[in-house]
Amino acid sequence: MVGQLPRWVILSIARHTPDCHNMTRLISRSMDHNLPPGTRIRMRLHYGICVWCERYLQQITFVKRVSRSFAERSAACSAEAISPQAKQRLQAALASNL
Repeated sequence: MVGQLPRWVILSIARHTPDCHNMTRLISRSMDHNLPPGTRIRMRLHYGICVWCERYLQQITFVKRVSRSFAERSAACSAEAISPQAKQRLQAALASNL
């Protein structure tokens, strides 16, 4: 999208949006908190001129989604979810390997 916009438009947007360093902080913060509407608008404008920050948002979103999925799956596979027979088999297998 950046290649389609005139240079003066890009510079104007850049003046009114956070720089990339602050964007990474805002992106991380937005994962846990709702940001004010004005901040979200400035962030969206920044995405329009910065593919790197947009990619960072996609990567952070992916990591968050995978982390939640892993946490849910690991909770389902906790020690309490294993039957007593399975526990005995695991203990026997461990004891035979020692």
